[in-house]
Order: sequence, then C-alpha cells, then structure tokens
Amino acid sequence: MVSTRTFLTTAALVSSVLAQTCSVFPDVDFEGNDIAQTERSDASKCCTDCQATPGCKAYNWDSGVCYLKSKRGPSISAPGTVSGVVKPKPTTTTLKPTVKPTSVPTPKATPAPKPTLAPTEKPSPNPTPSPTPKPTPVPTQQPTSAPTFSSTPLPTPNPTPATTPFSTPVPTPSSTPSPTVEPTPEPTTVEPTPVPRGSIGIGANFAFCLEVAGASPGSNGGIPTRAASCNGSPTQLWRWVKMYLVHQASGMCLGPDPTTAQAHVFKCSFDYDQAWAPMDVNLVFVADTHLCLTATSPLQANQTVSSQPCVRGNDAQTIDVTYVDGKM
Repeated sequence: MVSTRTFLTTAALVSSVLAQTCSVFPDVDFEGNDIAQTERSDASKCCTDCQATPGCKAYNWDSGVCYLKSKRGPSISAPGTVSGVVKPKPTTTTLKPTVKPTSVPTPKATPAPKPTLAPTEKPSPNPTPSPTPKPTPVPTQQPTSAPTFSSTPLPTPNPTPATTPFSTPVPTPSSTPSPTVEPTPEPTTVEPTPVPRGSIGIGANFAFCLEVAGASPGSNGGIPTRAASCNGSPTQLWRWVKMYLVHQASGMCLGPDPTTAQAHVFKCSFDYDQAWAPMDVNLVFVADTHLCLTATSPLQANQTVSSQPCVRGNDAQTIDVTYVDGKM
C-alpha cells in the first residue's frame, strides 16, 4: 500500500478577482453530476476551484473535500456540508450604431437646344426657253426578201427503256428478350449493443470492460483485473462510494498493487491508496496524480490493467465511468 498521502488538485487557483460568484446553501447536498474533486479545509475555496474547472457549475463540500459538479442536482439535507452554485456572468448588450441614409443628389435639368433656322432662299428668275430644233428626216429603207429554209427532215431519237427500281426488304425484329433488372436490397442497419449499467469502459467507444479475473485473493490479498469483452456479468459491474470504485460482486475496492502497480481489488480501506478521480477521458490515481489506470498495449481482450504515468492521447488509458452509479 502507498503510505504517503498526497492530495488531488483538479484546477489551479486564480489569484485575481474572478468575474463570477457562487450562491451558497449550507447543510444541503446536490446529488450526482460529479466531474472532479479537490481537498479544501475551507468550504468557501470550493467556489474558486469550481470556477477554475472547465464544465463546473456547482459543488458540495463535505469533510474537507470539494465535489465539483457539471450541474446542480436534486437537493437533499446533509448537516455539516455546504453546497454552492456558480452564478453566470451578466450578459452585456452592445447597441449597433445607426447609419444615417445618404441623400441622392437631384440632377439639374439640361435646357433643350434652340432650333436653327434655315436661310431663306431667294426665288430664281424664270428661265429663258431654248429654241426648238428642227426634226432630221429619216431615210427610206429598201425591203429585204425572207430567207428560204431547206426541207431536210429531223432525225427521230431512239426511245430510252424505263428503269425498274430494286425492292428494299423489310427488317425482321430480333427475338432476343430484354434483360431483367434485379432490385438492389436495402442495407441492414445493425443496432449498437447497449452498455450495461455499472460497467467501466476501456478504450474508445467502450472497446472493452474492466473485469475482476478470479474469485479468491492471492498472496498480496488482492484479485487481479483485466480488459475483457463487455458482457454485463457480475465480474464487470462496479459502483462509486465517494472516491472509491467498489466491485459489486466481491464488495472489494479497486487499487494498484504496491509492488507491481497492477490493478487489483483489495479489502476496502477507504484510504487514498484506493481513491480514484475521473479527469477528462482518464481515471487518475488520487495518491499520485501522475498515474492513470492503463491497459497493457496493444489494447485487446485479457490484457492486464495497472497504474502507469499518464500520456495524452493513449487509447489504452481511455477509461469511461459514465455508466457507474453511486455518489462520488
């Protein structure tokens, strides 16, 4: 077991004055919607942590722990606890400037050109008539005798025989039948398999589920876990109890082996060496926030699971706990 306790800090503190404040509700707890948590001895610090955590809208402080939430859940009585809701920033309305219409200039009328008067012509004097010439006499022609033609008969042309046209045969239609077009079958839509409640997904899109691989504890007092195909069996079902993932079938808590770092289920100590917190797509080990729950690569069935240094974008460290019920 890890002997040194360290605390998980899910968001950096902001030293300047934030633009948002929180509405505080003493002795009230908001159920569900937990996304992260921080350690705070002062409940008023939870408001600052929630404002600095993306997606946080409310919180609940209980026994030195700020449970940061994505939204306000149902209110229940919880003496000694403090809950709060982040107030939204006021909306500022910016008035658009009014554009004055531009006046269109009125065109000036162009005066019509004055007509030009043609000069007045003076009347021409009456012309002087020319004298009429005398006619020239035409000489008398002698009559010409008509020519005499020969009486030679014209040749008779030979008759041209008529041409008989060839008859064009009518085409016979082919007896080949037209091809029959088969209808294209519509593709069958495969419905996705629903994820069983209580399952912890490993890999993108719930490729595998976290499963307890055994029934009795080993020499270290724990039972090992592994990545397995999701089937909804009791060996794959979990629930949250505060920061601890409890295996429903055995009642034991998930934690890394102090020697091998392999993830086992041990008898619940409810201490930081068995505490986990979801951060983005990872499941972070609270006792050492640089470690994430990780399946052995390549990601496939029956691979062991352990706590390893967190690496951004590692699909083997994609852990989905959205289907795990209980209170964080």
